Amino acid sequence: PTVVKSALMETEKPVNFIAQKKGKKKAVFSWDPVAGAAGYEVAQADSQKGKYTTICQQKKKTSVELKISKDKYYKVRAWYKKDGELIYGAFSKAIKAS
Repeated sequence: PTVVKSALMETEKPVNFIAQKKGKKKAVFSWDPVAGAAGYEVAQADSQKGKYTTICQQKKKTSVELKISKDKYYKVRAWYKKDGELIYGAFSKAIKAS
């Protein structure tokens, strides 16, 4: 599908994004749902303002358990499908899981 950014959707971002450590190398990430979202993607970067890379994409669920890396930052954003096109919302605030 074609990836399209929508000005309307850009402002809709997940809130209350948190990470709860589960052991030494895992964390459960969770966030509040975004109305109308088909799914979510979690991304990580080496610095808070660095380049984020998608590490998980899932439909509907608002939590996920992932391996974490020390000193990495994480964000989540919603995605939507409209007329076969994938539309991304804005990213949440960045958090650290460690």
